[in-house]
Formats: sequence, structure tokens, C-alpha cells
Amino acid sequence: MSSLINKLTNLHDRFFALVSLLQSPFLLLVRLYWGWQLAQSGWGKLHNLGKVTDFFTSLNLPMPAQMAVFISCVEFFGGLFLAIGLFSRMTALVLTINMIMAYVTADREALFSIISDPDKFYAAAPYVFLIASLIILIFGPGKFCVDYLLRRFAHLPTTATTEGRNLYTVSRPGRSSVTGTGCANSFYLQVCFSFFLLLSIPQRLRGETNFTVEAASAKIDATVTGDALKVSDSRLKQWVQKAADAVVAYYGRYPVPHLTLQIRSFEGKGVRGGQTFPRDGGFIRIAVGSQTSEDDLNSDWMLAHEMVHLTFPNMQDEHHWIEEGIATYIEPIARIQAGQFSASRMWFELVRDMPKGLPQSGDQGLDHTHTWGRTYWGGALFCFLADLEIRKQTQNKNGLQDALRGILNAGGSMLNDWPIEKALQTGDRAVGVEVLAKLYEEMRDRPMPVDLDSLWKQLGIRVENGAAQFNDEAALAAIRNAITTPRT
Repeated sequence: MSSLINKLTNLHDRFFALVSLLQSPFLLLVRLYWGWQLAQSGWGKLHNLGKVTDFFTSLNLPMPAQMAVFISCVEFFGGLFLAIGLFSRMTALVLTINMIMAYVTADREALFSIISDPDKFYAAAPYVFLIASLIILIFGPGKFCVDYLLRRFAHLPTTATTEGRNLYTVSRPGRSSVTGTGCANSFYLQVCFSFFLLLSIPQRLRGETNFTVEAASAKIDATVTGDALKVSDSRLKQWVQKAADAVVAYYGRYPVPHLTLQIRSFEGKGVRGGQTFPRDGGFIRIAVGSQTSEDDLNSDWMLAHEMVHLTFPNMQDEHHWIEEGIATYIEPIARIQAGQFSASRMWFELVRDMPKGLPQSGDQGLDHTHTWGRTYWGGALFCFLADLEIRKQTQNKNGLQDALRGILNAGGSMLNDWPIEKALQTGDRAVGVEVLAKLYEEMRDRPMPVDLDSLWKQLGIRVENGAAQFNDEAALAAIRNAITTPRT
């Protein structure tokens, strides 16, 4: 009996001596995959600091602009350091704290559901990065890392010498030493715990559904995670299709060949939290409430707004206003041209909201005044004025729609970084008149007064009893009609 136990023990030790050889490759895989993913996330944030700042502002975080830069750098450089294994455990500690704070500030509901509704906790964006960081923090980076090379070069003791055949020492044939058995059991627990953590990641996908939408010649691959939604999968797919159709109606094509769309559910109602990034050929993240109805999706504008972001080049932070301004101004027009929205409602909302974009006391121009009103509605005001002026100078043959199509067709999608001057000059060439570049010169560094009441009158628009009324005899009535008329 004793001989059998010794043989089994020896077999156990030898087997896990072989298993231990997988420790460093396993840790390398964790570091490379999730480190690179995190670095991409940080890179996307660094190129969209304005949007990250807006998101942090919505969370009521202190110093949102500075926090946006800090978190973006933590994710980008932390992801790179994790991937190559430089200062691995310290990096993992910083990232672990960062992901915990992401839960606390942006996914608090998911954090508090860790026991009552684990699926919600798994579905939150920080989850996989938190798990990867914890694995490296607890078990170290393994041998295949820069830290190991630096220790070898400096002749310092390494923490990876317990791997492989060095993990076990045999005191005599058929019996493991106490040290060897302790190491075996320790590493056995490490392996079990590591695989438990990794195997828990797919639980994040248990409530996941996937579908694909075609838009012109493009494909949109959507993933829905989190709690079950009140609306059916087919209705959710129709919602995505409608937003894509609106963009195609306005631009004549979809802006990117392939879009990855991540839809996350939350407890509540409505659509919120839309963010668009250039990574992976185009990536949109958006949240839909579990109690959202079909009527809520029918009236939603946010997904189309986010898709419009894909149609214009990536700008530097000081020009974030034109990215948001185009999306704010174009989204309702695109939905009208796709037969999804009414022109009367659009003009009513423009008359109501466009004054938010007018310069206020202390304004220093669009490039230097980064308030919410000037970013979104100041940018929309620029687009509106440009649209009118292009149509005036071309006898209503061309408009901003033609300029934006020209920019997109010249390669100016969100996947490419362009100077604002290049984008505006490309748009001007597309319509044959120099409007965008000149208007930018007028509005970039100083406030430009705009008499909106006079423009509404010239367009033949007046608001009565909560609705827009039209005068087709007005001087610019034909331009008003042309702006929302679908292009052939």
C-alpha cells in the first residue's frame, strides 16, 4: 500500500512538474493579449480626449479634463508595460486600482451586483482588465518578460526560478522532499486559481447575443451583453439598421467597411453613453436600458449621432467642436432623408436649441471655448451657417452634404487623422466654392455674432404652439427645403 502511494505521489509530482512549464507561457499570453487590448483602449481615449472629458464630466468627476489625460495615459502606457513585462507587478497594481475605480465611478450598479447578479458584474467593461491585472499582480509576469531579463543582467535573484524542473527536488527515489511537495501544492493552487479566473471570463458572455447588419457594402457586427432587454433581438437589429440607413442616406455610403458595435444593457430605460472610437476599423459602445421599449428605440437619435462621427477625420482636441457639431447638425437631417424623422420637428428643435451655440461673454472662438454649448451647438451653428452659404453661392445646387461627402470620399473618415485645414479645404473643393475655410477663419479665434431670428425669418420658419410653421414664400424657403430633401 505504501509503495502504491509513493508511486502515485511521484506520478503526481512529475505530472505537475510538466504542468509548471506552462506557467510562463500562460502568463505571457495573459500579458500580451490583455495588455495590448488595454493599450488600444488608452490610445483611443488619447485621440478622443474631448469625448472622454465629456463622459467624465457626466460622472461628476473632479478635474475631468486632467483626469481624462491621466486615465488615458495609465491605460496606454500601463497596457504596454504589462504586455512587455516591464515593472510588471507595480503596473498590475496601478491597473488593478484603476479598474476598481472604473467600477466605482462608471459601473457602480454592476459592482454592487457582484453577489445578487454576477452576470451584470462580469458584463461590465473593466472586468476582464481587472482579472488580467490581478493575475499578474498575484503570480508575477513569468520568465518571458523584460523584468526577468533586467534581473538576470543585474545579477539579482529572479522570482521565476521555481518553474519547471527547478520546482521539485527529490530526496530519494519514489519520495518527494517536503520542499518539493510544498512547491507542487503551491503551484497547483496557482494553476487552479488562474484557470478559474480565466474560465470566469466567458461567464461575461453567457448573456451575450450577436447579430450582423449590412449597410450598403459595409458590415456591422453587434454584440449585446448584460441583462435581458425588454425589446426583442429582431427589434434591436432594426434599430441598428435604421441608424445605419440614415447615415447611408446622407453620405451615399457607409463610412467604414466594418464596424464593431458593443451594446451593453443597464437597469433602466432609454439609450445613453454612446462613444465612438477609430480602433479596430471603427468601434462604437452604447448602452440600452433593460426596460427600453420599441417606442424608445424609434425615437432614439444617439446611435445615428455616433455613426455620423465615423464620417469625418479624427481631429485634435481643440477642434473637437467640429466633430460634435457635424454629428449634432447632420443626425436629424440624415434621419429625415431616410424617412425616419419629420422636417417640421427638426426645424422646431433647431430653433429651440441653436441659441445654445451662440458665443457668450468671454468667448474666445470655437477653438478656444470648450463649453458644452459651444462644442455641440457652436459646432452645429458652424455647420448650419456653412450649409446656407454654400447653397447661396452655388444657387442651391450644392450644400454642406456635398462637402462632407467629398471629405469622406477623399479618405476623410474617423480612421484617419487630418488637420482641420485639410478637411475644410477638401470640402470646399468638392462644392467648388471657398466657404468652410473662410468661415473657420472667422469663428476659430473670436466670437462671431449671428442673428438667428433673421435667419429663421429668411428661411420661412416660425414656431407657434410648440411646432414649426413654414412660409414657402420666404427668401430662403427653397434652401430650407433642399437641406432636408433626399439626394438622388
